[in-house]
Amino acid sequence: TAEGCGFRDLKADFDKKMDRMMAETAKLPQIARSGDLAALKKQVDAPGPVAFPDWMPAAPEFKPAGKPAKKLVDEEVKIVQTGTSSLTPEK
Repeated sequence: TAEGCGFRDLKADFDKKMDRMMAETAKLPQIARSGDLAALKKQVDAPGPVAFPDWMPAAPEFKPAGKPAKKLVDEEVKIVQTGTSSLTPEK
């Protein structure tokens, strides 16, 4: 019979190991995010000039408020510029 072979002991051991594995697996996205976030913050804080590429066209309607800056946007390092524009959102 199954009980005679120590099936219950094997199942209990398996269940315990599976629970531990699931708990460790649940931590992985958080660990990956925190590592990625640290790397991204390092990129944002890196010294050096912050400027848009030369090929980027100027928008005459846009009036910048300050200098471009590196910021985290949707978990990516982007160069951003704040300011005002005379264009409406539809354009």
